[in-house]
Amino acid sequence: MQPVWESVKYEDGSPNYALNYHRAFYERGYDDPDDIYRQRWRLEDTAWRVVAGDWVETYDDATDLFRLENSQTGVVREYSPNDRELLLDDTLDQNDAREIQGQGRPPVLSRYLNHSDPVNSVWSPSSVPAVLAQPWD
Repeated sequence: MQPVWESVKYEDGSPNYALNYHRAFYERGYDDPDDIYRQRWRLEDTAWRVVAGDWVETYDDATDLFRLENSQTGVVREYSPNDRELLLDDTLDQNDAREIQGQGRPPVLSRYLNHSDPVNSVWSPSSVPAVLAQPWD
């Protein structure tokens, strides 16, 4: 007998409850590789950062403000999401290419638990002492 709460542990021997629950009560929404791929492809897992010429735009979640900084002159402008379009139209050159390096506002943190990661597969049963330790496959 190897109960669910004994199946996955951290290396220090404490139970990994998140992964145990994930394996016992599978929920596709937590483990949707298509959605995870789309989030990463859209750079939603990376903090907001857009580069346009000498300008770098970032976003501060705590204050709900965008920050536009010129890397050459040091000029800094902070503005709300409502004022963003007007300020960018007035500040940036229409012909400058904009490179989106991240658009998480805030970044989307994946709840994906990779079963093939050795950290997620530590096996150390203690409820049945006669069962020898074995890798989780």
